[in-house]
Amino acid sequence: MTNVEIIEGSNEVINQFKNKHEVLPASISIFHSFFEYYESEKKFDAIEMSFVLEHVDDPLFILNHFKNSLNHYGKIFIAVPNAESLHRRIGVAAGILEKIDALSTFDLQLGHKRYFTLSSLLEILREADLRVEIVSGLMLKPITTAQMNKLKFSPDIIEGMNKVALEFPALSNAIYIRASLNN
Repeated sequence: MTNVEIIEGSNEVINQFKNKHEVLPASISIFHSFFEYYESEKKFDAIEMSFVLEHVDDPLFILNHFKNSLNHYGKIFIAVPNAESLHRRIGVAAGILEKIDALSTFDLQLGHKRYFTLSSLLEILREADLRVEIVSGLMLKPITTAQMNKLKFSPDIIEGMNKVALEFPALSNAIYIRASLNN
């Protein structure tokens, strides 16, 4: 049986998760901790960092800290919002955003400290001495999520935007990377 350790910095999110899932399998453990402070003697086959690196003070520290918890064949799965996404590029061209990596009020409410571009994410992975195996995009959005919700896009359109994103990570709403140790 695979054991899963979930690290979450918000007690509110942990409580929401536990309320949604009345009984957690014994194989799942949830730790209330920031990534910076989490310590484990265990070695993992997989570490998922979905929408984490934009929240931390030092993303390079986090990558170096967690790569030491990987088995020699382990993988790190990373997803981050993309500063150069199609909808942000359109926002700058339309004068809605001042600059491509500007943090909105909503971003700040979510605790975002930065945006990544595909090149800046690849650079930090290189600095952490991680080997990039897969680069892909998540959701190719022409407009903001709020605008999309108002238009009530059909599931087929949403699925189409997800499929197209796989081929265009530099324009996608988010960048997805699978990386491993350089051994």
